[in-house]
Amino acid sequence: FSDKSFTFEVKSPPAAVLLKQAAEIAKGSGVPNKEKVGKVTAEQLRKIAETKFNDLNAYDLEQAEQIIEEKRTEGG
Repeated sequence: FSDKSFTFEVKSPPAAVLLKQAAEIAKGSGVPNKEKVGKVTAEQLRKIAETKFNDLNAYDLEQAEQIIEEKRTEGG
């Protein structure tokens, strides 16, 4: 702004980080969709979707869960 002030918006952590924490793994698979390295329950997926909801382009929590699940199946 002209008075040299600014707005700083803090977002939630990336979905990949939250998925790794939920699966209790250090890093994702080197070969996504072929080598599985961890599991995330539906309850954990819902909690991640609730955390990320405001940062996602979703109308409801179910859509947010689908977005996070797509991220999970892509390998992070």
